Amino acid sequence: MAFAISDIKINVIILNSTKKEFKSGTLIINDKNKKEVKKMIINTLSSTIFLDDESTQYNFSFKSTGFITNFYYSQNNEIIIRLSTTKSLNSISYNKYLLNQKDTNDRYLEGELSFILFGIQSTISNEMKAFKEKYNVSFEYKNCVVDPILMKQVSAHNREIYTYLKKKIGTQWLLELPVSILGIKER
Repeated sequence: MAFAISDIKINVIILNSTKKEFKSGTLIINDKNKKEVKKMIINTLSSTIFLDDESTQYNFSFKSTGFITNFYYSQNNEIIIRLSTTKSLNSISYNKYLLNQKDTNDRYLEGELSFILFGIQSTISNEMKAFKEKYNVSFEYKNCVVDPILMKQVSAHNREIYTYLKKKIGTQWLLELPVSILGIKER
């Protein structure tokens, strides 16, 4: 298989946190319109895949008999798939979060950019709604159980938004943040 210069290389790492042996699973890759782009059998704990176009938003799913899967994406084009036999309290679907920064602008323009927050609270305050109206960036609450891998992923995600907004509109918005954001020290 030949790869063009615009191909994107993605490392897939499978972490099996169970006593069950991992034999294989199916990785399904869809584009943002939910059209299947690629389907492949993975039977090792570490694999590399190539996608044709780095400007496209991809959604990933993984199925393996007898396992529940949780996805974690990193900024350096790694997908970590954690296998468990019970639903993890801190599983977050990052399918809508992208692997490359080219799409941050598209998400911003479409009003789909969100800071991720952890905590018991799950309602969006009036101050958060006002911030969304003014800056086109919302807030998403996830549960309060966080592991170090997830914390690193969310910090990187929130910093990506911070960097984008700082370049696009300056720093005034930092003074109007209604809550502290993991990964952002300025406020």
